[in-house]
Parts: sequence; C-alpha cells; structure tokens
Amino acid sequence: MSLVSCDNMADNGAVLRRLVRDFIAATPWDDRDRLLDWITGSVAFPATVVDRIVPATTDADRRTAARALTVDDAGAVTGEPFTQWVLQDIFAADRPHWETAGVRFVPDVSPYQLAKLRLLNGSHSLIAYLGLGHGCETVADVLATPWGEETVRAYCAEAAQSLPPTEGLDLPAYIDSLVDRFANPAMHHRIQQIAMDGSQKIPERWLAPLRELRAAGRDTPLLATALAAWARLTRDRPLDDPRAEELRRAWDGPHTEAPRRLLRLLGAEDLADDTALVASVRAELDPGARPPR
Repeated sequence: MSLVSCDNMADNGAVLRRLVRDFIAATPWDDRDRLLDWITGSVAFPATVVDRIVPATTDADRRTAARALTVDDAGAVTGEPFTQWVLQDIFAADRPHWETAGVRFVPDVSPYQLAKLRLLNGSHSLIAYLGLGHGCETVADVLATPWGEETVRAYCAEAAQSLPPTEGLDLPAYIDSLVDRFANPAMHHRIQQIAMDGSQKIPERWLAPLRELRAAGRDTPLLATALAAWARLTRDRPLDDPRAEELRRAWDGPHTEAPRRLLRLLGAEDLADDTALVASVRAELDPGARPPR
C-alpha cells in the first residue's frame, strides 16, 4: 500500500508516516506491534510537491462556478492554469502511470520543495508586503506596476543562488513562469491573504536562504528589502498573525532596534547578531514604503 499526501506541507510523506505509526503505537490493540512491523515492510509514504496557486474562494467565484456547472457548489475553488505535481518514486507496489498526465517522479522531492518555498512563496510574500504599502489589492496589481516584475526577477535571482543544481529543474524557465502566473489578472489573488501569518511563513521562505547566502559571503539586498517590507507592516498596519501582539511590541523603545527584535522573535538569533544585515534592513525602513531600487 502507498499513502500519498497531496498537500502543501513540507516533508508531507515523513509527517504522515510518523502520525500513522504514532497513532498505532498509542492504541491498546493487541496486534499493534505486528501491524507496525507490516507497515515497515509493506507501506510507502511518498513525499510530494504540489505547485498551483489557489486563492481563497470568494462569493463571486461560487457564483461563477454555479453558472458554469448549473448547480450550486459551496466547495468550489479557483485555480490557475499552471500545475506542477512532483512525487517521490518510492511506491510499495505498482502505481498508476501518472507521468502520462505530466506528473514528475523523482528520487528526492526536496529540491522542488525548496524551489517552491524560496522562489514562488518567497517572492509572493515580498510583493505582498510591498504591494500593501503601495495600495495594491492583488498580485496582478503588483505585477502591473513599473517595479513589480523587476522585483520578482531580482528576488528570485538572489534566492536561486541558495538552491542546489537539480537535473530536470530549469530555474530560469521556472522564474519566467512565475512572472506570467503572477501577472494573470483573472486570478484575483489578494495580497492580504498572502501577507497574513508572516511570522509562520517567513522562516522557511526567507530566513533559510538568507543564512545560507550570507554564510557563503553573498550579498542579500532583496532579502533585506523583504524583511524591511514585512517589518513596516508590523509597525504600520493591523496584523493578521498569531503573534501580532509580540510583533507590535518589538517597536516599543528605540525603533532602530526593532529589526533586531523582530528577527529574535522569529528565532533567528544568528541573523539578529548580523550587524551588516540589520543595518541593511534599517536603511530600507528609513525612507518609508517604496519599491526597491
């Protein structure tokens, strides 16, 4: 048996395997040890990466779906034309020939997961925070500005330096596709949705590549811009974040120390002690909200 998680959780196969095994181990079943042994030899939990932008469904989306389907569908969702489905090829037995429909089977999905997190999700967060400061409502609104596409490309070029070379993963083509996908005006992907829960998203999207690039001695101006854009949000706008009160308190006292406090709240003590990085974030904060140079 192969149990395949098709969701957005990082390392979803390993997480599902752990949950199943922990659940069985916690039961009073007489045969639980035998079942766990059987799972070890007979059940696979392939990891997956699913890449498709799906904005939060609106009432307008449901009305559009009702007209198209001639029935009301409360569970309707809107998805973009682009799809990418990458599966770890560790199936326990024969599997469907999903590759004929465009699925990619690979020994290790982690390079694809990193590319999605650091390029798509990372640039999404950056343009969301910048866009809110410039009165934009959707991702397509940001791409329609004179600076939107340039910002996405510059950020991706910087973050891509932290990715391992991977056979079959064409990063320049992937970045081109991101620009086209973000510019799609039919998606109505609200940047307020992307900007929420920043304290939960930023560590995976920005801090990991930031550490790696700075450890390698590389400049990180766009990642500093990203941190400054998020910091401005924590200072200037109501926050939709489980740690909203803590983030707001980071601005108590001298504002020059707020970037350092915010990084520590994210668990990034090492980056908070990076004097050059903190100075770069401060420099981006001082002029107020503006597109990156």
